[in-house]
Amino acid sequence: MTTEEMKMFERRFFQAWNEGKPEILDELYSPAFINHINGENLDAAKQGIIGVRAAFSDFHLTLDDQIAGGDKLVSRWTARGVHSGVFLGVPATGKHVEVPGIGIFRFENGKIVEAWSLADFLGLLRQMGALP
Repeated sequence: MTTEEMKMFERRFFQAWNEGKPEILDELYSPAFINHINGENLDAAKQGIIGVRAAFSDFHLTLDDQIAGGDKLVSRWTARGVHSGVFLGVPATGKHVEVPGIGIFRFENGKIVEAWSLADFLGLLRQMGALP
């Protein structure tokens, strides 16, 4: 895939999150997709979109930086929203939260087959008031 094609995939990935359309991941991810950080497969990734959007109203994922080369794309992003539902066992607080993260995606045969992605969940728990 070209660098531009990989970046287009990433734009569709952000659309899936920002519009609450997990079915878009079916276009982007291989059925054998795995996130090596948290063990998510394709179905878990789609459920992640549903769960996060249920817990955070006004959810929006912003692309902050992007680097592509070879078969990999690296993205630095920021998620923002209002904690309006239960998340990680923490009841809704109504607090505005902002969480940075980074993802590395590997492409094969025109699909995302692997990812390594992290978000600052410790910082999120602090912002929600679950930690001092």
